[in-house]
Amino acid sequence: MAALIVFLGAVQILGGVLAYLDAVSAIHQILGAVMYGMGVLSLAMGLILSRLTEIKDISEKHLRRVITQSSEKAESAQAPR
Repeated sequence: MAALIVFLGAVQILGGVLAYLDAVSAIHQILGAVMYGMGVLSLAMGLILSRLTEIKDISEKHLRRVITQSSEKAESAQAPR
């Protein structure tokens, strides 16, 4: 999902630049500038979403490891010697 948002943001940036360069009036220049700005925001949102997904995966792995270690310690403490 994040890759799709990044790709669409990059396409929107390219479209904004092309619209701005090919503008025949002020309204077309404004359209190009807005497209470029929205593309930058979309690109940044996709990158942030990608990074948050990575952080979530790392946190889940760490949490599983902590739970496994704590359950192993609890079992060893309850086992008769």
